[in-house]
Amino acid sequence: NKLIAQVLTMVSEDRTVKIALDELLGSTGVSIAVVPASRYVRPGELLSFYSVVDRAFTFGEIVIGYQIRRSLERTILNPTQKDMLMDWLSYDFAILEKGDNYVEASKR
Repeated sequence: NKLIAQVLTMVSEDRTVKIALDELLGSTGVSIAVVPASRYVRPGELLSFYSVVDRAFTFGEIVIGYQIRRSLERTILNPTQKDMLMDWLSYDFAILEKGDNYVEASKR
């Protein structure tokens, strides 16, 4: 229930998120996955969460949060400081993916 509440919060903060969620949550279903930051970020690159979300969208994926790589620490969903520049390589991202998008995109 907490995840659903956080997704609803994302939609209420940015209406464009609803368009993406409608696409992902359509009749073919969606899944949540955890992927390494290196999927979207190059070594030495400082990016905002917004920029990471934009890159993920090119793979047909939506980044919904992050956590410290290989940790049991709490996953941060819908972070509040989305414009803060960060070095993301020590993090993993929680994403929404539709169908086989992750497999197809990883072949690019």
